[in-house]
Amino acid sequence: MPLVAVIKGLPGNTLPLKEGEEVALNQALVGFMWEFATPPGPDEMNVTWKGWIKGTTKLPLRVFYGPLSETGEIYSTVKNFRWRNQGRMPRPEPLAAVPHISLPQPLRLPLGGILWVAAGLAFYIYLKVKDHKLPGGSLPYFFVWLLGGVLMSQLLVLPIRTGPAAAAVTQVEEAQKIVSPLLRNVYRAFDHHAESDVYDVLARSVDGELLRKLYLETIQALTLDGREGTRVTIAEFSATVDKVEANPKGAGFVVDCNWMARGIVGHWGHSHPRVNIYNARITITPVKDEWKLTGLEVQEVRRL
Repeated sequence: MPLVAVIKGLPGNTLPLKEGEEVALNQALVGFMWEFATPPGPDEMNVTWKGWIKGTTKLPLRVFYGPLSETGEIYSTVKNFRWRNQGRMPRPEPLAAVPHISLPQPLRLPLGGILWVAAGLAFYIYLKVKDHKLPGGSLPYFFVWLLGGVLMSQLLVLPIRTGPAAAAVTQVEEAQKIVSPLLRNVYRAFDHHAESDVYDVLARSVDGELLRKLYLETIQALTLDGREGTRVTIAEFSATVDKVEANPKGAGFVVDCNWMARGIVGHWGHSHPRVNIYNARITITPVKDEWKLTGLEVQEVRRL
């Protein structure tokens, strides 16, 4: 569904109306905006316009890519405009590596070997009690038992971890190295436009109920209001951890953190920066040998 709004200015160089702003009828324009899912770095885009009003021979067009834009025109005789990337729109930066948890090597318990040895001893005691003799002597059976013990020691090996699942994080510098890439990946996920891709990438750094909640809240934060109706592209991100403490509800830790996300938005024929500053309390939990965001309590949001 397209977004429809009354805008002002000239075709190809327009601005949305501010709340409560009035504009003369002969200076007002009706703007339509469509949104389509594209890959993070499209190589080519083709725009075709079929609904030509009689007497109109050309239609201005502006393509935004990152902080840059360029203009073009669609003519009634051709009705098509093709934009080629040609390296001008760089692909998004790769995701930061999800911080892994350094775990001590588990104790390897050779359960198969233990069962084999126990079975051999039980058989030996049985022979002694019953006063039975092995045909051919006991030496061949001893070597078979010994070889079986070596082979069985490689089967049914149970890893047994001792001590805590993850070392306690108590230093701000250590927490910073974990929290910053996780938050950065939250924004990098929105370089994608298809909802399934966004959700899958987001799941690499977020877990639990927070995954669904953060997906919806970040979509809202990166999407401008209904009068503007397009998504901000994050161009710069930085985070700072101010305080770290143990998680009172279980494993992991809790930090007081603030971060800045600066984006560029292009719409209605112009572009401008958008800066959000957040202060929040974040819970980090070990999940399958990786640190994940599992709790987020935003305490303050400032838009500059």
